[in-house]
Amino acid sequence: MHGDLGLGQREITRALEIGQATVHEYLRRREASGLSWPLAAGRGDAQQEGKLIGGTVKAVKPTAKDLPDFVRIQEKLRANKRVSLQLLWEENRDANINSHYS
Repeated sequence: MHGDLGLGQREITRALEIGQATVHEYLRRREASGLSWPLAAGRGDAQQEGKLIGGTVKAVKPTAKDLPDFVRIQEKLRANKRVSLQLLWEENRDANINSHYS
């Protein structure tokens, strides 16, 4: 948005509905990283992200155990009109938080 459209921090803040400090930090990191706009061809997302946040970023591919049980989710949604996808996501997150961060 900054590079292509020439928008300032306030316009980006409003368009993305995020804090101005966050936009400022991302723009500061891009400038400090030496990345130009448009981004150079041939660089992967992980390489570019690594330059922005520092260090090496490893691409993570989800495994079967990381994916939700979609059949179970559909069954729960059909069984109870008061159950929302958001609620099921929060339950799954809470149930699996220790396995992802241990």
